[in-house]
Amino acid sequence: MPKFGDPPQPQARLAASADSRPDASEQIGAACRLAVAGKLAMREIAVWACDFALGESEFRVLWLLFQHQHGRARQSQALDQTELAERLAVSAAQLSGLVERLRKREMLDRVLDGGDRRRQLWRLAPAGEALVLAVVASVAASEVPPLAPPFEGGGSQGVAA
Repeated sequence: MPKFGDPPQPQARLAASADSRPDASEQIGAACRLAVAGKLAMREIAVWACDFALGESEFRVLWLLFQHQHGRARQSQALDQTELAERLAVSAAQLSGLVERLRKREMLDRVLDGGDRRRQLWRLAPAGEALVLAVVASVAASEVPPLAPPFEGGGSQGVAA
């Protein structure tokens, strides 16, 4: 029997959480599978992007703006920097560096907000749109099979997470 102050045994922690929440194991498994799938997708994006001298995160910024501007609604409006950061799941500081690098390469245009000069709005510049279309054409011409979903156990098909 453990004494007061002893670290709990792994089996005891698992049993306690299994008693209090029977689906916790499934929830953890699902989260682990999503994490693996995310890593694999980021690796694939990085391969596509590096052929065009872009990082994976830089390409995701361009892709998000492309999708926003050319999606079903055909929105021409720019996206707020805060919203971009939220949608990409990056910090405001990370996004600030990303948009600055892309702006210097003339891939993004800053749009002024008439109501709030402090607000940072971004839209895809013509060079950014051309680059996204070039990546799409490259991926379409690629003979590499599409990304396979991770196995049920949280691993992947032959690729270590």
